[in-house]
Amino acid sequence: MNDWDEARNGVNAFEMLQNHDFINLYYNQEPDTWNNKPPLLIWLIALSYKIFGFNEFALRFPSAVATIIFFIFFFKLICLYEEPLFAVLACIILFSTKSIIGAHVGRTGDFDALLICFLIIAAYYFLLYADSFKPVNIYLSSVFLGLGFLTKGTASLLLLPGFLIYLIINKKFRSTVTGIHTLFSALLYLVFVAGWIFCVYHFGKTYNPESSEFHHRNAIETLFIHDTFYRLTSHSPDPGYDHNWFYFFRVIDAKLNVWSYLFFLTMIVLTMKFFRMQPGQFSNLLSIENKLFSFSLIQSFTVGLILTLSVNKLPWYLAPALPFIAIIIAYGAKYFFYSVRFFNVILYVLILFTFTRNFVFLVQPHTELKDFFSKNRETIEKYNKVCIIHQPSQSYFLYLEWNFAEIIPRFKSSQSNLTESDAIFCFNKNNKEALKYKTTACFGDYCLGEKQTLKANE
Repeated sequence: MNDWDEARNGVNAFEMLQNHDFINLYYNQEPDTWNNKPPLLIWLIALSYKIFGFNEFALRFPSAVATIIFFIFFFKLICLYEEPLFAVLACIILFSTKSIIGAHVGRTGDFDALLICFLIIAAYYFLLYADSFKPVNIYLSSVFLGLGFLTKGTASLLLLPGFLIYLIINKKFRSTVTGIHTLFSALLYLVFVAGWIFCVYHFGKTYNPESSEFHHRNAIETLFIHDTFYRLTSHSPDPGYDHNWFYFFRVIDAKLNVWSYLFFLTMIVLTMKFFRMQPGQFSNLLSIENKLFSFSLIQSFTVGLILTLSVNKLPWYLAPALPFIAIIIAYGAKYFFYSVRFFNVILYVLILFTFTRNFVFLVQPHTELKDFFSKNRETIEKYNKVCIIHQPSQSYFLYLEWNFAEIIPRFKSSQSNLTESDAIFCFNKNNKEALKYKTTACFGDYCLGEKQTLKANE
């Protein structure tokens, strides 16, 4: 289990089922002032809990399904312009690395797998509309961008600048943007945004700015001010600052393994070709005859530039650009396959190596925390309440919720009717209060203990 978004999403979904509030998110039985994204993913995890129970599989099932749907539409998008074998190669590049099936994306119960799924479907229908101008396609694109908003807020707009630049290069900007269907499709996207704002405004919880995580009054302010404006422009209280101007290249190197070198080599060859071209030839390279390559290049570097200039960024933020980078790599592989002798051997070795490496990564999960709770199941089942003396990490807290009928926060413990025989206590083993308890099991800095009266000589 991962401490940050994944575990917190798991807690949000668990407590949503407990309190039957499907608008507000809760953590530790209080309104969650840290996670204020729209609740679509939390709804899906809660539904998965109802079907599969409270476990890791249920928490990650929505991300797994989103990943499968992503690959289907990624394949379909490529096949709009290229042969199926080329689409298979691009899928292999993603499937054999940590780019999509990796931590914080398809591998875990985070927002990004569902977001990328909706974004690639939106891109698919956008390209259909740009080619055919059939109104239904632009409306479908807007619907999936709207679902992206309900998943991760304004991150759903990451591909929009690339959409506009692509239309400009292909000389379709004016006819597309000024069309009545484009206007109505934009309004359709805003319906999703306005619907969430309406629900939060009328049914959402109001926070005390002095005690809330980011000093805002509600989820609307947190999403638009902190999660969007502050992350892009200033130092938010969150971790994740990365002032390195090579962020884009470092993330590609980490997520795409040795395929990243083929990407860099492809870009070097493309740059050399650019300087050898006559005026006007490069624009042709990027437009009519090479629509997919053009679109992928634009999206890769538009998203990369936005995130590089952003003050607050983390490696998984670049995930929406990785499918398009994989397409560029596939084009590079196609070029070298026909122009470099024995490159087919190199390509087969790359596929074998990256598949093997990613397989080893996938089949060796870290299960220490799960094993800890399994070993101490008898102690856990002995009680039906847990009293939080010291707030544990998010993943530890999620396992506590999955295993206990009732959790009593520390500030409420003095008001409860707990006896020494019906409560188990969770505390930091380095905390002085731990001296009051007999430790039965510890994981890291956190322990499960049974309360007892200590003798004077102890």
